Amino acid sequence: MKITQKKSKQTLVIALSAVLLLAVASFVYIVPMDGSFFGWQLSPSNTEKRKVNDVNLDKPTKDELKTGNDTKEETVKSDQENKKLNEENPNHTTTVTISAANVYENTVQIRALISGITSNASCTLKLSQGASTKTYSADIQNLANSSTCQGFNIPTAELTPGKWAFSITVASPNKQLGVASGEVEV
Repeated sequence: MKITQKKSKQTLVIALSAVLLLAVASFVYIVPMDGSFFGWQLSPSNTEKRKVNDVNLDKPTKDELKTGNDTKEETVKSDQENKKLNEENPNHTTTVTISAANVYENTVQIRALISGITSNASCTLKLSQGASTKTYSADIQNLANSSTCQGFNIPTAELTPGKWAFSITVASPNKQLGVASGEVEV
């Protein structure tokens, strides 16, 4: 007895459909991934792109060296001018600017910027509301061309709700350098 098998058109259609589906799925995967297939680069031009946070460890160019040296010279010159100004004029006052006064996550944050480089000085914050007064101290943090109070972070639990007036005084051991004031709502 002889067994005969019929090849149906249905089997052929299913096989061709599977191959076509695999080709379409591969295309849909590769195109949005910018030409990469499981991490392999299919296009060599894409390998030359630098990542956003990539660090350039190449030797600096002449322009980069010049810019860096110019910036350094300007900073040193500014520091020397500030020092000379303070030595020549002992009554010279420093400009103090409130850079932040707000409440964030149950903490009153007050920040101040001080003109020029200020050494051997400190910041004193005085908060007042009616008859109540609170006093806090912070050190000075020198920046490139100015200074700042290192900041005041006061828990709101230490202060009664309402509007508080404040003043920040910058002083060295011998003299008061500058004052700034403001208000903050607790």
